[in-house]
Amino acid sequence: MNAMVQIYKRYFRNYKGALVVMGICFVIAAGESSMMSAISRYLVDDVMEVNLMLEPMLHGQPRDFVDKDIDLPNIPRDKMVSSREIADKPLPAEMSNRKVLTADIPADGALADRIQARPGKPTALKLQLLFWVVVIMFTVHFLAIGIQTYGNVLMCNIPKQIVLQMRMHMHEKLMRLQLSFHNQHQTGRLMSRAIDDMQVIESNFANVMTTLATIMGLLIINISIMFYISPKLTMISLVVMPFYFYAHKVLCDKIRVLQRGQRKKNAALYGFIRDRLANPRIIKGFGQEKRELINFFVRSKGIFRDNRKIVVLNNTLSMICTVIAVLATAVPLAYGVMMVKRGELTVGYLLFFYGVSWGLFWPIAVLSITSAWIQMLRISCERVLEILDEPIIIADRPDSKPLESFTHEITIRDLSFRYSEKHPAALQDINLTIRKGQKICLMGSSGAGKSTLGVQLLRLYDPTSGHIVVDGVNLKDIKISSWRQRISCVPQEPILFSGTLASNILYGNSDATREQMIAAAKAAEIHDFIESLPEKYETVIGENGMRLSGGQKQRISLARALVTDPDILVLDDCTSALDAETESRIQRTFKNSLSGKTVIMISHRVSAASNADMVVVLDHGKIVETGVHQELFEKKGYYWGLVKDQLSQHHILPTPDPCDEKSKCAAA
Repeated sequence: MNAMVQIYKRYFRNYKGALVVMGICFVIAAGESSMMSAISRYLVDDVMEVNLMLEPMLHGQPRDFVDKDIDLPNIPRDKMVSSREIADKPLPAEMSNRKVLTADIPADGALADRIQARPGKPTALKLQLLFWVVVIMFTVHFLAIGIQTYGNVLMCNIPKQIVLQMRMHMHEKLMRLQLSFHNQHQTGRLMSRAIDDMQVIESNFANVMTTLATIMGLLIINISIMFYISPKLTMISLVVMPFYFYAHKVLCDKIRVLQRGQRKKNAALYGFIRDRLANPRIIKGFGQEKRELINFFVRSKGIFRDNRKIVVLNNTLSMICTVIAVLATAVPLAYGVMMVKRGELTVGYLLFFYGVSWGLFWPIAVLSITSAWIQMLRISCERVLEILDEPIIIADRPDSKPLESFTHEITIRDLSFRYSEKHPAALQDINLTIRKGQKICLMGSSGAGKSTLGVQLLRLYDPTSGHIVVDGVNLKDIKISSWRQRISCVPQEPILFSGTLASNILYGNSDATREQMIAAAKAAEIHDFIESLPEKYETVIGENGMRLSGGQKQRISLARALVTDPDILVLDDCTSALDAETESRIQRTFKNSLSGKTVIMISHRVSAASNADMVVVLDHGKIVETGVHQELFEKKGYYWGLVKDQLSQHHILPTPDPCDEKSKCAAA
């Protein structure tokens, strides 16, 4: 329940007034039955005066009044007693203590006339009062409908406004959370929380609040009325309540456990479906369609079984509540009839008590259904709060300032980093200075830490120890938004959004002109391909650019980075899917378009290293060599081994002679 309270305090409290009005509307609408019962009591006791009519039947008449042994139909008409004469005289029953059953009284009209003449309201007045009672009943009914309609309108509007705000906060939080969080959570599971759990809150939160308010209001009002009518009957009705609360506690605990497991399985299914739909080529390429269908069936069947158990438990709880409600109304009703016979209660008050008692126990029956909503809502609130309460590690400091421009250098001092305590250090004691306008190439084998150093510069992760200084200012003291306006990255695996080519290129700079977009596309050697398409830059490329080749994706990703006109550009092996000719053209274009820019190239290719102002060689997270290409090659150190292995794989080095290697490398 703590999660639900937190959601209420954060989002629903601002609508407290509207929620109170909504609750009052539903209490009034639900109390219609009690009001109708009160009107019925007035109708029976004060208008129709049923107690006066039933008094002779309930208490009986002496046998001297009408003898059941006489065969009335055989009595001559002139010998029959005049009913008017009897009506004008006291009945024998008023002078006798002897009583008979109603079955002993033949219907000869005398009793009806006598009852008609007993003290009470005149018939004309009764008809007039009956008319006004009918008018009041219709008025109450239509007022209840109007009030309930107004409550329903509030119910439709308020939760949607609140959940819209929650969705905005959820989306903002997911966008701001550090990369490490996203790496640890499956995308489909996050989608389940952002969509499915939000839908549960939208559908049920306000409904549960108003239902609980309605139930509590009805319980207080109806129990008070019941005690007012008859404390004895009320105690008989309430004696079964402990059985209900016991059943509610036992079954709701089981329902909560099942629903928590169900939500987890549902989130896992979201992740499963998302992964499979995102990679249809792999599934079809390995012919695993049948296997994936079986996996989907197994996961879905687990959710189905949990749903079935939850439905059974909910129905069981509802059945128990219904049985308790029936017993709690039927037993007092039977005892109430005995009280009416003894004259301890009028018929109108008995009917009033019955209507109010049913108005007491149907909310309890509804509470069993509400309990299922509460359990589901509680779990969804917990899952949503896990995201909203996740701490943001990569965030601006209170005193951080924007970086107006990058003018001098980036200094990395004693930087070490590990992705988690369970993983070994990805970077250790990195010390490096990158000057403005310099072109740096990071070289090393796979897993050496090249890309990790790149994301450190982007501040997608903070170092475990050490720091990065930009123009004499600690990177953590610079506003993240201003820093990322100065630096741009082209990842090794290009990521494109579903949409047009223009929207993908302009993603990082939506204010760029069409001429700037075309210039960036030309620099990335993708303009000619785009112009060959029927719709050119307005061509829709599908999800993640599924209609494009790997090389085309990389060039569009490169154009997206170039159009932002960054001061610092990080190229994470972004030409690995390009042929040698295209890469060569891009390298030549870079010399002009990136003049004066600071470029950090992460690459395995010797050609990239040979064009760099400085080569930084990493191995197992440490810098092992730095220098220019020719200098490092002549050292015959770790870099020389990388170059040798690469050229040997391409059959460029027929012999291990250093001189030949040097000449071939220069040619590459």
